[in-house]
Amino acid sequence: MRTISKTRLPASLDNLGQLTLAVSDAAKECGFGDEKVNDAELVTEEAVVNIIKHAYKFKQGDIEITCKADDSGRLIVEIEDTGIGFDVSSAHAPDIDADIESRPIGGLGIFFMKSLTEDLNYTRMDTKNILRFVISIS
Repeated sequence: MRTISKTRLPASLDNLGQLTLAVSDAAKECGFGDEKVNDAELVTEEAVVNIIKHAYKFKQGDIEITCKADDSGRLIVEIEDTGIGFDVSSAHAPDIDADIESRPIGGLGIFFMKSLTEDLNYTRMDTKNILRFVISIS
Protein backbone atom coordinates (compact mmCIF):
# COMPACT_ATOMS: atom_id res chain seq x y z
CA MET A 1 0.00 0.00 0.00
CA ARG A 2 1.31 3.43 -0.86
CA THR A 3 0.37 6.84 0.48
CA ILE A 4 -0.74 9.21 -2.26
CA SER A 5 -1.40 12.34 -0.21
CA LYS A 6 -1.90 13.74 3.26
CA THR A 7 -3.76 17.00 3.80
CA ARG A 8 -4.36 18.74 7.13
CA LEU A 9 -6.45 21.90 7.37
CA PRO A 10 -8.61 23.68 9.95
CA ALA A 11 -12.15 22.26 10.11
CA SER A 12 -13.98 25.01 8.28
CA LEU A 13 -16.42 25.10 5.39
CA ASP A 14 -13.90 27.45 3.75
CA ASN A 15 -11.56 24.44 3.43
CA LEU A 16 -14.18 21.95 2.19
CA GLY A 17 -13.13 22.39 -1.44
CA GLN A 18 -9.44 21.78 -0.74
CA LEU A 19 -10.13 18.70 1.37
CA THR A 20 -12.44 17.25 -1.26
CA LEU A 21 -9.97 18.08 -4.03
CA ALA A 22 -7.24 16.12 -2.24
CA VAL A 23 -9.38 12.98 -2.41
CA SER A 24 -10.50 13.70 -5.97
CA ASP A 25 -6.89 14.07 -7.11
CA ALA A 26 -5.94 10.82 -5.36
CA ALA A 27 -8.82 8.98 -7.05
CA LYS A 28 -7.68 10.28 -10.43
CA GLU A 29 -4.11 9.22 -9.67
CA CYS A 30 -5.47 5.71 -8.98
CA GLY A 31 -7.00 5.73 -12.46
CA PHE A 32 -10.62 6.15 -11.40
CA GLY A 33 -13.17 7.25 -13.99
CA ASP A 34 -15.44 10.25 -13.53
CA GLU A 35 -18.22 8.30 -11.78
CA LYS A 36 -15.91 6.82 -9.14
CA VAL A 37 -14.15 10.17 -8.66
CA ASN A 38 -17.57 11.73 -8.05
CA ASP A 39 -18.38 8.96 -5.53
CA ALA A 40 -15.15 9.67 -3.64
CA GLU A 41 -15.89 13.40 -3.65
CA LEU A 42 -19.45 12.92 -2.38
CA VAL A 43 -18.40 10.63 0.46
CA THR A 44 -15.60 13.00 1.46
CA GLU A 45 -17.84 16.06 1.34
CA GLU A 46 -20.51 14.40 3.49
CA ALA A 47 -17.94 13.24 6.05
CA VAL A 48 -16.15 16.59 6.24
CA VAL A 49 -19.36 18.61 6.56
CA ASN A 50 -20.53 16.29 9.36
CA ILE A 51 -17.22 16.73 11.17
CA ILE A 52 -17.37 20.51 10.85
CA LYS A 53 -21.02 20.78 11.93
CA HIS A 54 -21.12 18.10 14.62
CA ALA A 55 -17.68 16.96 15.81
CA TYR A 56 -16.40 20.51 16.14
CA LYS A 57 -19.71 22.04 17.19
CA PHE A 58 -18.25 23.44 20.41
CA LYS A 59 -14.57 23.84 19.57
CA GLN A 60 -12.17 24.34 16.69
CA GLY A 61 -9.77 21.80 15.32
CA ASP A 62 -8.22 20.28 12.24
CA ILE A 63 -9.20 17.62 9.75
CA GLU A 64 -6.51 15.39 8.31
CA ILE A 65 -7.17 13.31 5.22
CA THR A 66 -4.77 10.57 4.16
CA CYS A 67 -5.27 8.90 0.79
CA LYS A 68 -3.68 5.54 0.02
CA ALA A 69 -3.81 3.07 -2.84
CA ASP A 70 -3.48 -0.67 -2.58
CA ASP A 71 -2.27 -3.16 -5.17
CA SER A 72 -5.80 -4.08 -6.27
CA GLY A 73 -6.72 -0.57 -7.41
CA ARG A 74 -8.64 0.50 -4.32
CA LEU A 75 -8.54 3.99 -2.84
CA ILE A 76 -8.38 4.02 0.95
CA VAL A 77 -9.24 7.34 2.58
CA GLU A 78 -8.76 8.02 6.28
CA ILE A 79 -10.32 11.18 7.72
CA GLU A 80 -9.13 12.10 11.22
CA ASP A 81 -10.34 14.70 13.68
CA THR A 82 -10.27 15.31 17.44
CA GLY A 83 -13.86 16.45 17.84
CA ILE A 84 -16.89 14.73 19.36
CA GLY A 85 -17.03 11.09 18.28
CA PHE A 86 -19.81 9.55 16.20
CA ASP A 87 -19.83 5.96 14.98
CA VAL A 88 -21.45 5.92 11.54
CA SER A 89 -22.44 2.27 12.02
CA SER A 90 -24.77 3.36 14.86
CA ALA A 91 -26.85 5.52 12.51
CA HIS A 92 -30.28 4.10 11.74
CA ALA A 93 -31.04 3.42 8.10
CA PRO A 94 -33.55 5.94 6.75
CA ASP A 95 -36.91 4.76 5.45
CA ILE A 96 -36.37 5.68 1.83
CA ASP A 97 -39.80 4.33 0.89
CA ALA A 98 -41.68 6.72 3.20
CA ASP A 99 -43.39 9.84 1.90
CA ILE A 100 -40.98 12.74 1.73
CA GLU A 101 -43.25 14.77 4.04
CA SER A 102 -43.17 12.11 6.76
CA ARG A 103 -39.42 11.51 6.73
CA PRO A 104 -37.31 13.11 9.45
CA ILE A 105 -34.68 15.59 8.32
CA GLY A 106 -31.19 14.11 8.00
CA GLY A 107 -29.85 10.59 7.82
CA LEU A 108 -29.49 10.30 4.06
CA GLY A 109 -25.84 11.38 4.03
CA ILE A 110 -24.60 8.33 5.90
CA PHE A 111 -26.90 6.14 3.82
CA PHE A 112 -25.26 7.48 0.65
CA MET A 113 -21.79 7.14 2.14
CA LYS A 114 -22.43 3.46 2.89
CA SER A 115 -23.93 2.79 -0.53
CA LEU A 116 -21.05 4.43 -2.45
CA THR A 117 -18.21 2.67 -0.62
CA GLU A 118 -16.93 -0.86 -0.50
CA ASP A 119 -16.13 -0.42 3.18
CA LEU A 120 -16.91 2.34 5.66
CA ASN A 121 -15.83 2.14 9.28
CA TYR A 122 -15.17 4.31 12.28
CA THR A 123 -12.76 3.96 15.17
CA ARG A 124 -11.99 6.14 18.15
CA MET A 125 -8.40 6.06 19.39
CA ASP A 126 -7.84 8.12 22.54
CA THR A 127 -9.11 11.57 21.49
CA LYS A 128 -9.00 10.92 17.76
CA ASN A 129 -11.85 9.94 15.43
CA ILE A 130 -10.87 7.99 12.34
CA LEU A 131 -13.36 7.48 9.54
CA ARG A 132 -12.01 5.13 6.90
CA PHE A 133 -13.62 4.37 3.57
CA VAL A 134 -12.63 2.27 0.60
CA ILE A 135 -13.69 2.71 -3.02
CA SER A 136 -12.72 0.26 -5.74
CA ILE A 137 -11.84 1.31 -9.26
CA SER A 138 -14.55 -0.98 -10.67
